Amino acid sequence: MHFRKSQEIRELEFPEDFKPGLHETANLIVDAIRRDGVPIATGQFDLPALSKQVDAAQFFLRWVSSTNEIIENLNIVIDDMRVLPTMFPVLVGSPERRFYLLFATYFHEFYRFREAFISTTKSAVQRGYLEKKQAKDAQQSFHDAFGTAIKMRNVLVHRSPIWTGKRHFDLLVVNLAWKTGHAILDKETGKVCELQDVLEEICQDTANALRDEGNRMLEIQKRLLDLFVSKATMAAKPVHGSPK
Repeated sequence: MHFRKSQEIRELEFPEDFKPGLHETANLIVDAIRRDGVPIATGQFDLPALSKQVDAAQFFLRWVSSTNEIIENLNIVIDDMRVLPTMFPVLVGSPERRFYLLFATYFHEFYRFREAFISTTKSAVQRGYLEKKQAKDAQQSFHDAFGTAIKMRNVLVHRSPIWTGKRHFDLLVVNLAWKTGHAILDKETGKVCELQDVLEEICQDTANALRDEGNRMLEIQKRLLDLFVSKATMAAKPVHGSPK
């Protein structure tokens, strides 16, 4: 069986400058396993004091890994939304409810970006990569970037009139007819309004919007990552005459 991975929202790439530090970390882990065995009970490796370069590499590894975990979850939601129009007959529950649940799940995951970034900036200050003022400015920039996402989420949570448009009305009515074994006829054409067609229209457009919002946030993350890399590179450089 081939594992298919959705890439509608691209992943955050680990900075090239700190990849050597990852290789050094891997060597330290191998040495720890040889010395102590696999840490099944704790899940933590007993590593020696880390150089600034290795410590910085681990800092970026946690940032990139946590970000890409969120992105993978968002891609799963988008993928599920795209296949809902064809898969709903074999799924348990209301297709209409599933659509809104997927939408809500997307923003539940999306908000984890902010939590992860706040934790990242705090760690950066502790390591001396950023001053407190720089960290505060970075967090504010990140918060401002959430404006569009917050607006989209609030539309759903507070049932704004925006959600009473034709597509959502059609989904409500046709889904109800489908659940009760009835059919809705188009007054002008006389054709049956199929739930699959209604879902196809609303799901694909919504999935496109969620994809674009995710990639917009990715670009913001890239810019902030570049800023952190430049600061961490300076902080990780050994002082002249001191050991590396």
